[in-house]
Amino acid sequence: MREPSVYLSVTTTMIWERFTRHFRNDKTSETYFGDLNEFLDIIQKDFLAIQQQDAEQYYQTMKKRVEDQQIRSKTLEKKLKELHAFADFILQQKDDYEIPSSFQDYFYSYLIYFDKEDSVKEVFPIEDLDKMLRAAEEDDMTYAILVLFYRMGLLSTDVCAIKPGDFVEKEGERYLILREKKEVVYIPQDVAEILKRYEKTREDHEYYFFNGRGNPLNTMYLHRMMRKITKKAGVSDYSAMDLRSAYAGTLYAYGAKDDQVAEQIRITQMHIKRYENDDFQTDIKENATNLIKMIVLPPER
Repeated sequence: MREPSVYLSVTTTMIWERFTRHFRNDKTSETYFGDLNEFLDIIQKDFLAIQQQDAEQYYQTMKKRVEDQQIRSKTLEKKLKELHAFADFILQQKDDYEIPSSFQDYFYSYLIYFDKEDSVKEVFPIEDLDKMLRAAEEDDMTYAILVLFYRMGLLSTDVCAIKPGDFVEKEGERYLILREKKEVVYIPQDVAEILKRYEKTREDHEYYFFNGRGNPLNTMYLHRMMRKITKKAGVSDYSAMDLRSAYAGTLYAYGAKDDQVAEQIRITQMHIKRYENDDFQTDIKENATNLIKMIVLPPER
């Protein structure tokens, strides 16, 4: 087994040891450990400290190796699946370890680029989404968040960071500024209607979404929200990332191209111009979003 990366923390090591208990043989553990530490050496930080840009940096680095024929595409897929599995396991350990509230599984969405047909097939049944929305009908905030995950592919961290002033309108269309990423994203008409409904009952606080005390949400809150809603709806234990990936799969099902899907779920460096320039360049985003003929309706109450 290779030497641990200098960036591997004690906490990550402890979680890793628990994670490998279910492996059937040492060879599997060695393979996972090698790929984990390769990732840490590339991004130069501990696994618990990763952010979206770190996963993006890793993906682009490994994609270049595929293009240079240093590794096969299947090898990259395997590495991403391993990192996804470990990240998903960590999210299940929040009761036992001190996991940063910002920690997420940033790898799952990249898997849509491998065998797109399978990705589309793996999108959860639309009936399950209907059940989740019905389960959330009495809570305008939860309903709106579910729609942002599924219809816009936002990350949990994106949702937590939204402030009321981050919404802008231009020529009758509504947009959301993701200030930390310096991006502007188009809001489909059906989503805009649901947000307006939420805003009618929303209390005035600094952040757009907030908890019972008026404080901004964190990813752990959203994780528990998803658990609560899926349980109430009687469906599988879907995560926010599952909804995001389902959105990407749905785009593919409606004929979106790779670059359109990449733009929509924001896992590449192809950012639009700064919003200060008042140039939103929304054609790709609007066209890709509007490929989807299905819309989400406001709650019937």
